[in-house]
Amino acid sequence: MNNTTKLIAIAVVALAGAYYFLAPDQFRPLAMKSDFERYCLACEEVLSGRLKSPSSYTRTSCEGPYTEAATQQSYLLHDQSTDWAGVSSWTKDSISDGTLLIATAFLRYEAANSYGAQIAGLEACTTDLREGQQLTESARILGPNVGGFSKTGWIINQLTTLQ
Repeated sequence: MNNTTKLIAIAVVALAGAYYFLAPDQFRPLAMKSDFERYCLACEEVLSGRLKSPSSYTRTSCEGPYTEAATQQSYLLHDQSTDWAGVSSWTKDSISDGTLLIATAFLRYEAANSYGAQIAGLEACTTDLREGQQLTESARILGPNVGGFSKTGWIINQLTTLQ
């Protein structure tokens, strides 16, 4: 291989590396995405499962994360599938200590409704965030809450409202 070919190969590799390093999150491979972008993807997965036409879902933006210290009221808005008596004592202690945060991202999206018309939507996606945790780590076990309900909580809510 001559020197020109070597220089071209090095330049191509350098440009590809720079692209993946400098590219916006949505164009990076999953392993290189930021913690927030991976959290937005987890929120999208929960949200799209609730839509009439999940294949028509398109994210227009994911804004945040916004964090606030959890209070009894904000925690019950974040997890609408439980009442205060159903909240674990560990979580109640974390709220009273001020060590529990609620992280929120706002998903703006477009998707088709039951009639096939594209509509715009905005959903809040929240998770408990304890000190030292990343967003994706905090949402890993139960998933994030979208619209105040986890995946399971939303299904239970849908079933109980049918009765």
